[in-house]
Amino acid sequence: MRLHILTGGQGIAQLLRLQREDVHADHIVLHDAKGRRTEARRHAVPRLAEAKTALKIFQGAPGVFSIGRKAISPVMFARMESEAIGGKIEGFEPKRLRSGIETALASLGIGREIRAQVQSHGLGGVQDRHYDDHDSMTEKRAALQGLLDLLNAEPASNVTPIHGAAA
Repeated sequence: MRLHILTGGQGIAQLLRLQREDVHADHIVLHDAKGRRTEARRHAVPRLAEAKTALKIFQGAPGVFSIGRKAISPVMFARMESEAIGGKIEGFEPKRLRSGIETALASLGIGREIRAQVQSHGLGGVQDRHYDDHDSMTEKRAALQGLLDLLNAEPASNVTPIHGAAA
């Protein structure tokens, strides 16, 4: 789950297809096959130091998300994420991480274009395919670092925790 969050909430199936040869020192390369593509689009995602640590727990080959020789399925991945939460968030669904991360990035002032670059949304248009060759890695890295900082931030001192149900 930590890696899923630290990569910006990538699509679960897309993240699970990550191969060892697509893991680089400062980024990972996912292959976005959604849409009407005949060939998957290359999607580079920066690796923060914390993501490097999270990747070390998977020792399968050739797929990164393997246990021994067995690949982790999207259903198994979702179950693992749900178990990691351990009932702490009522109604938690792993697929909601993606929208939650996009919302958190928006709350940090990260513009729609960079959020789209982070999560590989709507990047198949004419402008993206033919004119804009900028990889946005610096901007994506800053967005992911902002997300990590937000997640690690101490709650504001003026927030009063509410215990129990509202009356």
